[in-house]
Amino acid sequence: MPTQNGEAPGKISMSGGWTLAMSAKSTNKDLAFKFISTAMNKENALYYDISATQIPVRTDVASDPSYGKGDPTAKFFASLVPITQYRPALPPYPQISNEIQVAQEAVVSGQATPDAAVQQYATAVKGIVGASAVAAG
Repeated sequence: MPTQNGEAPGKISMSGGWTLAMSAKSTNKDLAFKFISTAMNKENALYYDISATQIPVRTDVASDPSYGKGDPTAKFFASLVPITQYRPALPPYPQISNEIQVAQEAVVSGQATPDAAVQQYATAVKGIVGASAVAAG
């Protein structure tokens, strides 16, 4: 997406994410850390990212020649990591995110023009967060 006011770098990507974590109350922290280290080594991270069609969190995985061979979009999405911000953890966000998919599907399936889909999206977002929380654009 373009940045709100065209500021550098001119575009922004939003992402979710996942994590492997160890509880502060873990009774076997050394073993838990060993598991995380093994799961996240280059070989296992590469296997997971290719198998699950994930964006790699490791630069050595992103630059590995085998990453992206089976998915023509993988390298593109991996290239967005430096400009990626995390999705807000606000209750309305999943609903708003879903409305983007609804609008896109309406256009792709021929059920709406792009302009009509934008209007439907704007109406849906106002219904989710309230008109006062939506900036006119």
